[in-house]
Amino acid sequence: MSDMALLAPASALVAVIAALAMPAGNGGGILYVPLLQLVGITASPSASAALSQPVVVGASLAGSGFNLVWQLRHPEKRLVEPRLALATIAPTLSGVTIGTLLNTALPELAILVMLVLTIAWNLHSSFKKAVALWRKESAAKAATQEKPAGGPPPAKEPDLAKILEQAVRQTTTATTTTTTTASADPEVGRAGSAAPVSSASPAPVVSESVDWLKLFGLFAVVIAAMALRGGRSGPSLFEVCSPPYWGITAAVAIVLLGAGWYLRHPDIAMWKCFAVGVLSAVVGIGGGLIFTPMLLALGVEATKSAATTTVLVLMVTSSASFMFVTGGQIPMLPMAVLSAAAFCGSLLGKAVVGWLVAKTGRTSILVFLLAGILGISGSVVTVQGAAGIFGANARGDHSFLDFHDVCAA
Repeated sequence: MSDMALLAPASALVAVIAALAMPAGNGGGILYVPLLQLVGITASPSASAALSQPVVVGASLAGSGFNLVWQLRHPEKRLVEPRLALATIAPTLSGVTIGTLLNTALPELAILVMLVLTIAWNLHSSFKKAVALWRKESAAKAATQEKPAGGPPPAKEPDLAKILEQAVRQTTTATTTTTTTASADPEVGRAGSAAPVSSASPAPVVSESVDWLKLFGLFAVVIAAMALRGGRSGPSLFEVCSPPYWGITAAVAIVLLGAGWYLRHPDIAMWKCFAVGVLSAVVGIGGGLIFTPMLLALGVEATKSAATTTVLVLMVTSSASFMFVTGGQIPMLPMAVLSAAAFCGSLLGKAVVGWLVAKTGRTSILVFLLAGILGISGSVVTVQGAAGIFGANARGDHSFLDFHDVCAA
């Protein structure tokens, strides 16, 4: 498969990708897939897609840890939207359950086409949103500069912990305004009540805690069910492709869809989340390519979109990684080394981009960063994939068109 001579340059490149991608809520999976093939770690898009999942886990784990530290220091503010994450995760994990099977079954050409189309669609929507956000920030800066002098003295340069605080201030204010309107939300107050409800009141705090418990509960159920189902990588209660094996697989997918319907949010499309889960496992993305633009389209501020997406990516890729590992599709040494490299690179990227946002005062940098990564990855994937297919066709090798048996050893 690979040796340390290949893992050394691959680890360095993985760290750079994670440093650029994670601050925008993107685990970098789209770039890891062609990278793993380019340096010789894997031999096919499907193998690269499987190995990229734990690498994205390393990057998103660091990003989530970074956000968690900030949240603990600022409990009065909310960086992650647990309600949106909860409505998104169940149908997405259902899609992951199906996608891990399709990753093995689909022809390599189909996987490549799905990958390129996914990149192209998200590049368009992300760049459009980034331009709109940049113009809005420019207008706000221009309005500020037109104010007469004599205001408060300029603030000192903020430290890293204050960067995100400033980025989410506007969203926090909007949340407080919403919760003071009791008649608009039966969970907060009764219709006709004029008494304001603070965003720091016990009821929203309890509600968010319950959402977090549900979120991690769903994740734990999926991991437990997949552990029970087993696979080829070790001792298992059930033989691969036996009736109990397929029964557990179907039950998990159906139960998760049911949970998604019960926990649905009016602004979150279940079908889109399911498709994200399938694509995540099939082509090796973590879902950030779609989650971040989706949240931005809902009006969620860029920093909060990135933080919420990071949590979703961590859960999606952890679930997919567990399924691929139990299926014997991921080599352990490259997984450990590359995941550690992504973890370190992600931490570095969060700090550097945070400093950049503080210097420029523009959170739109995060959205432009996502669009840039999509553009680079789309070009690399397309050129590399086309070269591989044309080369194989010239040799008379048409295996890239073949379907595969998921039950084959």
